[in-house]
Amino acid sequence: MKSDRIERILCPIDFSEFSARAYAYASSLAHHYSAKLFVQYVVELCQHPSLDFAVSADVYERYCTELLTQGTDQLQKFLLCHKKHGVEPRCITSQGTAADSILSFAKEQAIDVIVMGTHGIHGFERLILGSVTERVLRMAQCPVLAVPKLPAETVTLATEQGDVKLHKIIACTDFSDSSLSAFE
Repeated sequence: MKSDRIERILCPIDFSEFSARAYAYASSLAHHYSAKLFVQYVVELCQHPSLDFAVSADVYERYCTELLTQGTDQLQKFLLCHKKHGVEPRCITSQGTAADSILSFAKEQAIDVIVMGTHGIHGFERLILGSVTERVLRMAQCPVLAVPKLPAETVTLATEQGDVKLHKIIACTDFSDSSLSAFE
C-alpha cells in the first residue's frame, strides 16, 4: 500500500455466496474510506470446453465476445441485487485465468487492497483445482482480505447501511518488518 489511506479496492466476483460476502466487505470499506471500488469478473475460457470445437477463428472470436458480454451483464445484475451504501463500483470483465487477471488488474490500477471470498475447498479437490484466493494471497503486491464463511458471532451486518462490523480480529506475527506493517 502506497500510504495508510485506502483509495482503490478490488473485489473479484464469481457470483458465489462467497463472493457476495466479500462484496459486502468491499463495499463497506469503500463507503468508510470514500474509496473507489472495482468489481472484476474473469471469463476463464477453459471453463467453456465447447470453444475447442469452434469451426473457424471468426466463430471462436464471436463466442469469446459473447462470453464477455454475458459476464458483464451478469456482473451488473449481481450489483443490482447487492447494492450497498450508494457505492457505485466500476465493473471490469476480463478474459484469462482468474488469479493472473486479478493480479494484473491490481498491479495496473495500483489497487490498495483486494477483498475476495474463499470457498474453503480441501483435500483432493484443492489439489486438482487449486485456489484462486490462495494464489492471489501469495502473489499480490498489496494487502488481500480473504473473506471465508464466518460464524455469526464473528461478524454481523448492520441493518441500516449494511456496514460490516467486525467483533474479533486475530493478528499473527513472526516479528518481521512485514508482519509488523500488517499489524499496523
